[in-house]
Amino acid sequence: MNRELTQTLRGLGNALIKTYFHDWLPEKKRIDRYLEDVVLNSPILRMDKVQGGDHITPQERLQEIKDEHKGYQTLSRNIERIEAFLDGLSDEERVLIDLHYCQGLELGEISFKLKKDQADVLKNLFSIQGRLGGFWTGEGEVA
Repeated sequence: MNRELTQTLRGLGNALIKTYFHDWLPEKKRIDRYLEDVVLNSPILRMDKVQGGDHITPQERLQEIKDEHKGYQTLSRNIERIEAFLDGLSDEERVLIDLHYCQGLELGEISFKLKKDQADVLKNLFSIQGRLGGFWTGEGEVA
């Protein structure tokens, strides 16, 4: 695989992980909280009836809203794709992702915590980023 493609896939993987933790997860949580508050606490929606006269439960209506909203579905699919990738990582790789993206530690701090050479930490991080970029685009695994 050429160098430019490898760097592009690593950059994409890096951007996806950052977006997942800092944008997608908080946004989905915010939307879910809002919808649950509006739908589950709405006396009007408790009155919704289905064909035949039975009432739709607020929980069913909430699920319908989520199922019908294309933006919500896209966000959910993107989160599921990232989570499928992250689930396939080793425990050591998950720790590296947590330290770097969630805790915001620099490579030197991660290296110290993991008792690994900084070059190895960077190589592992680049590997994860490249693999995610390849996974996301269908380009296959990047070394």
